[in-house]
Amino acid sequence: MTDKPARKRPPRTDKIREQDRKRQQAAEERKRDRAKELGMRELKGEIYKGTSERLEAIVAKTGAEEIEVVVNLLHRAFELMERDPAAFEALTSHNPLPEVWHE
Repeated sequence: MTDKPARKRPPRTDKIREQDRKRQQAAEERKRDRAKELGMRELKGEIYKGTSERLEAIVAKTGAEEIEVVVNLLHRAFELMERDPAAFEALTSHNPLPEVWHE
């Protein structure tokens, strides 16, 4: 098998650069429009060592991205809130979990 010589790309002219710039701007605008259509918003905040370690442990266990873990937990908590308000209250309370959960 013979190796083919590397194909030489034509030189990038100002016209090509302008076309690339416009194409990239259009793609970014489509992405922004889609995010707006879906109601996207950024969630900003800080977490500290203990919370970070727990998040990392869940990420390691699930193999998911951090944001996927957070979003999934949020949706599961919402489902729990609607299905079992007492369990939701126990989960979201700042009091220690009931002993029955520590078996």
